[in-house]
Amino acid sequence: QAPSVAGTNTLDLPASSGTLLTTTGNGSQLTGLTTSYAGTKTLIINGNMAIAQRGTSSTLSSYGYLIDRWATNPFGTSTTISQSTSVPSGFQYSLKTLRPASNTDITPRMAMQTIESNNCYDLSSQTVTLSFWAKAGANFSAASNTLNIQLTTGTTADQGGVIYYSWAGAANPINVTQALTTTWTKYSFTGTLGAGILEAAVIFYYTPVGTAGA
Repeated sequence: QAPSVAGTNTLDLPASSGTLLTTTGNGSQLTGLTTSYAGTKTLIINGNMAIAQRGTSSTLSSYGYLIDRWATNPFGTSTTISQSTSVPSGFQYSLKTLRPASNTDITPRMAMQTIESNNCYDLSSQTVTLSFWAKAGANFSAASNTLNIQLTTGTTADQGGVIYYSWAGAANPINVTQALTTTWTKYSFTGTLGAGILEAAVIFYYTPVGTAGA
């Protein structure tokens, strides 16, 4: 609870050694915060899939967005992307992507988020960890239930997600596959970014087989 009086107020946390945050006057200035208290920087925006200003379900036949900040890029005919209420414990929403029913196109389906250049300048040569929850739906039709996970980087600012696969200086510090089960499971993968990166993207994709929903 904020103090009810103006002036200088100090907040001390248990087991801290000295002042953590000091608010001065109306709170417009914060001093005394050190990186040891700042925690890990999270670069993914709307990772809980809670914001969906464009709607909660759509079938797209070209690069586009539904869940805020999350794009899909159908390499074949179309992809259905939706905000789902099937979630692991502690979450409200998830992102679901699939082929429309009876679709036989077997080109990859994906969901991705581009990390803007303004959030990449301090990542050069840093080690990062990508953590997420995933499961296979009832009609998930990837070969061996395999999900592909990539962290792609580039060396030119703001090239845009639609051409992530041909970014200048492209590299994949994380490029792995994971067999999914029908149970929500948390996965984590670590990679070291190259020097001088100016853009990044997190990409999840799978290559379907057979007929959707069959």
